[in-house]
Amino acid sequence: LHCVCSSTSDQTFGEELFSEIVNPKLSSSSLNAQRMSEKITHIILGNCNTVRIILDLDRVDRDATELTDISFEDIENLSVQFRNIVQPRMKFVFTNIVSNQLSGIISGRSTILDMFFRQFNTAGRDQTSVIIRNIDIQANIRLLNFQDI
Repeated sequence: LHCVCSSTSDQTFGEELFSEIVNPKLSSSSLNAQRMSEKITHIILGNCNTVRIILDLDRVDRDATELTDISFEDIENLSVQFRNIVQPRMKFVFTNIVSNQLSGIISGRSTILDMFFRQFNTAGRDQTSVIIRNIDIQANIRLLNFQDI
């Protein structure tokens, strides 16, 4: 499922819940036929100016999803607060994000995480930053990858 802002200058209004952004997209009539045969495993959110999001994956429609991957792409300022990561294995990919800020709690000692921070559009862009602030990670981080950051 690919969710994009209608304009690159669009932004969230304060902090928004991930579930409130994606659940309406999951219930759209175009996905109803897909639901019968397979569940969505990867959600991509991108092409926005500023996004402040709370990842409340426990409230994402489980009838429509079996999430394994969440990607953020082409966002100037991204703030992600982790909360209630309930999947046993998750991959987070941050591509072409100028300012990344991560906070929150990732609990569950049996949870396995992969995180990728990638900057492919380096020409003419500000220097990329990744700030990890006030984060409690109890999960196992299997892979933490920085590419051209």
